[in-house]
Amino acid sequence: MAADRTITLNLEPMEFGHGHSSKLYELTPGVVLGAAGAPVYLPELMAELRRLRAKSSDRDWVNLASDAMTNLRRLKIEQTILRRFGWDYKTYEKYYAAGNLLEAHARKILEEMDKYHLCVHLVSGIIDDGHGSIHGIEDPGVVDCFDAIGYTATGSGENYAMQTLVRSDYTHDTPLTEAIYHVFEAKKAAEQATGVGRRTDIRVVVSEKRNIQLSDEQIAGLGQIWEEKQKRTDTLRSQVMSDAEKWLPSELRKLS
Repeated sequence: MAADRTITLNLEPMEFGHGHSSKLYELTPGVVLGAAGAPVYLPELMAELRRLRAKSSDRDWVNLASDAMTNLRRLKIEQTILRRFGWDYKTYEKYYAAGNLLEAHARKILEEMDKYHLCVHLVSGIIDDGHGSIHGIEDPGVVDCFDAIGYTATGSGENYAMQTLVRSDYTHDTPLTEAIYHVFEAKKAAEQATGVGRRTDIRVVVSEKRNIQLSDEQIAGLGQIWEEKQKRTDTLRSQVMSDAEKWLPSELRKLS
C-alpha cells in the first residue's frame, strides 16, 4: 500500500506537504488502512474505529471501518445541520417518527442530509488466514471488495493510479518486487492530480503477524529507478516518432 503525506484543507483551496504524518494506519500487523480526503476527520474516524473494535468481538476490520464512517457521518450531520435547529440526532429522529416536523422543514433537512458528503476515503489491505484481501470504503460506509482484480486506488489521483496499474498488467499474482515497484509507479502517476503530494509512504503486509514499511532511503531508491525509466521512455518515444515520420506521405511530413 502506498500513500502521500499531503494535507488538503477543504475550508480554503489550500494544501501542503506534511513531513511526518502518514496516511497509512496499522490497525494490527496484518491489517493496514490507507486514507485520503479531509485530514481533520481522520483522527476522529480512527478513534471511533478503535472504540468499536474494543467493544466488539467482530474481527472484521472492514465492517468496523464501515460502521465507524457511518457513525462519524451521523455525528457531522448532527453538528453541521441539526444543531442549527437546536436538535441532536435522537431528537430529530423522534420528531420525524412522530410526524412533528413541518413538511417544508422535513424536506429541507432531508435534502441537506442527502447532499452531505463526509470527505474520507479508505482502502484496507488485510491478510487473514493466509489470504490477502483489498477493500475500498466510501461515504456513507459503502464497502467494495477488489480481490478479483488485486488492486484499487482512492483520492484525487485515483484515475491516474488505476490507469498505471492497468497498463502494467498488475494482478493478484504479480511477484512481490514487481508489485511494490508498480504501486510506487502508480503513486508517481497520481501526483499529476491536484492535491497529491510528492512524499511517499509504502507499507507491505506480508502476513497476519507482520507488515514492513519502506524507509525514506528505500523510497528514494525507487524514485531514482523511476526517474531513469522516465528518461529512457522519453528517448524511446522520440526515436519512435522519428521512425514513424519516415513512413508518412511527404505532404504530411512537411506539416509535422
